[in-house]
Amino acid sequence: MPVVFISGLAANHRSWGFQFLDLKKYFQLIAIDNRGIGKSEGNFDSLTIEDMADDVGELFLMLNVERAHLIGSSMGGMIALEYAAKNPEKVCSLVLSSLPILENLGSFEAFTSELNLALAKGDSGNLFQTFASMYFSSNFLNDRRYEILTGLFDRDPVAYSLKTISLQIKAINEWRNLKNWAKGCTCACMTILGSEDKLLPVREAMDLISKTFPHAIKKVIQGAGHSAHIENPKEFNKIVYDFIQSQTC
Repeated sequence: MPVVFISGLAANHRSWGFQFLDLKKYFQLIAIDNRGIGKSEGNFDSLTIEDMADDVGELFLMLNVERAHLIGSSMGGMIALEYAAKNPEKVCSLVLSSLPILENLGSFEAFTSELNLALAKGDSGNLFQTFASMYFSSNFLNDRRYEILTGLFDRDPVAYSLKTISLQIKAINEWRNLKNWAKGCTCACMTILGSEDKLLPVREAMDLISKTFPHAIKKVIQGAGHSAHIENPKEFNKIVYDFIQSQTC
C-alpha cells in the first residue's frame, strides 16, 4: 500500500529519513519535495497550499497511484488535508502531525516574522537557526544529535531559494486565515502532537482538534517538539504503523 509523506516549511524529502529506514519494510513509501524545494523544479511567482495539493494529485497520476495513505507534518499536513478534501476517494487515511490550526496562534506569527527578517537579510544560516530553535524541543537541541539537522533541513541555498521560503510562509498564512482546516475531513484521520511543541500549545490545540476532527485518533508524543517525527522516530513510526495497519483501503 502506498504511503505518501509531505514535508513542512523548508524541509525536503530527507526530513522523513527515519520513517523510510523503518517503515519501508511494510509499505511502498513516497516522499515529495514541494515546489522549489530539494529536487523539485519550476520558476513561479506565487504559491498556495492549493497549488501544492494539486501537485500531490499530479504525482498520483504520474506514479499510477489509485489510493494512498497521506502523512503530512505542519505545512505538509495542510497540503494533505487540502488534497483529501478535494479527492476523498483517493485517500485511505490521513496522519496530520503538528498541524498549526489554532485561530490566534501568536507563537506561529512571531516565528514567521523572525523568518521574514532572516529572509530580508538573505541570511540562510540564521534562517536555519530560526527553524531549529522553534521546530525542536530544548532538550533535543542540547543533544549531540543536533548535527543530523544539517541533512534533514537543507542549509544549502541550492536546495531552495529564499524566495521559495517566503512564498511558502505566505501560503501558510493565507491558508490559516481562510480557516480551511475548519472543514475537517471525511476520511480516517489521526493527529499527532509533540508535548513540547513551541509553536502549538498542546492543550489548546488538542481541544480544537477534538472539535474539528471529532472522529480522529489523537496522539501526543511526550518530550517531542514540533518535528516529532525527527525527535522521536521510534514512537512516531509505531503510532503510524499501527494506525495504517488498522485501516482497510
